[in-house]
Amino acid sequence: MIRPFLFDVPVSRIRRLLACAVFLMGGASLLAQESSNPPELFPHPERIRYDGHCLQIENQDFFLSSAAFHYYRTPQELWRDRFQKIRDAGFNTVETYVPWNWHERDLPTGLDDFSKVDLSEFEAWLKMAQDEFGFYTIVRPGPFICAEWGGGGYPRWLAKFNPWTGKEFWLRSADDAHIAWSVHWYEAVCKVISREQITRKPKGAKGIILVQIENEYDYHKAPDKPKL
Repeated sequence: MIRPFLFDVPVSRIRRLLACAVFLMGGASLLAQESSNPPELFPHPERIRYDGHCLQIENQDFFLSSAAFHYYRTPQELWRDRFQKIRDAGFNTVETYVPWNWHERDLPTGLDDFSKVDLSEFEAWLKMAQDEFGFYTIVRPGPFICAEWGGGGYPRWLAKFNPWTGKEFWLRSADDAHIAWSVHWYEAVCKVISREQITRKPKGAKGIILVQIENEYDYHKAPDKPKL
């Protein structure tokens, strides 16, 4: 399930989004709404918006045809070959997960230490996809990505902060420490995502059009009808 990202959302809102994870399941219902979406959902509706009928980019109906391309599984020397094959197959969009444990492999000194984060490979992939091959992009930064990837994208060093009681599952929970470290990751990765959003690109340029928060969330001990 890909949750449409409300374009130009500040990083400060990520904490609320992660803490109230059931909100993530609202994507399908949002897409099912009629075209009466409140205009405040779209700070730049002339660039991109959606309703119950379709996605619109620059006021044109857009049929999204997306191919998955996980850059961290492919040597960079082969990226152009893969992008060319995707374009030749007729796709107009590519999507990828952004695995936390790939980009922050070593334990930072604290929540405010981003010196161990290296997102240059992700940035290079976005630049090649958007600028060189003309794709729109969809990104899925987790913190949990599944994707048959080690740890589901969680870095191993995160276990140091697990107040393990043996009674509940800590990862993907609303525990304060888990939320705080998830926000740490989002504060790092969203700096790249933010500047690559289509709403921050010149008219006609390609950029990120959708972002998925978490992945296949399954309501870990969440109420059926949360008050949002």
